[in-house]
Order: sequence, then structure tokens, then C-alpha cells
Amino acid sequence: EALDIYELLVPFSQATDKQKRLCELYSSGLQAMVDSQMDKAQSVWEQCRREYPEDYPTLLMLNRMKEIDRQSWDGVFRHDSK
Repeated sequence: EALDIYELLVPFSQATDKQKRLCELYSSGLQAMVDSQMDKAQSVWEQCRREYPEDYPTLLMLNRMKEIDRQSWDGVFRHDSK
């Protein structure tokens, strides 16, 4: 069964402009993947990594982009081991 996973940052009302920008970029990358626009998603993740090198979820997505078959990806990341 697929699970949605979220990273809690801060309440939106307390978010800095930098945190809001990170969320916007990250959301854009996810949407590109959902829309099967893999080149766009890759570009967004790379931009996000340049602007926020400390963001682990961005690094995770960049690594996942290396592992998936972009032509046949069905939108689900599968883990083969624990």
C-alpha cells in the first residue's frame, strides 16, 4: 500500500521567505513528476539543490531520479529492501 510522507517544517504563518521558496520549488518538482515531465522535474530538483544544499528530501529525489526508468515509471517508488 502506498503512503504519502510529509516533512513538517513550521506553521505557514511562521515560515520564512526562504522556507516558502523551498516548498514552492519542491512542489513544482513533484508536480512535474506526476505529469511525467521528467526532464523538468530533474531541472527543478537540481535548482532546489543549488539553492538549498542542506535539504535532504531534495537529495533523496535526485537520487530517486537516477534509479527510475523514466519511460515506464508508474508514479510509485518501490523499496526492494529495508
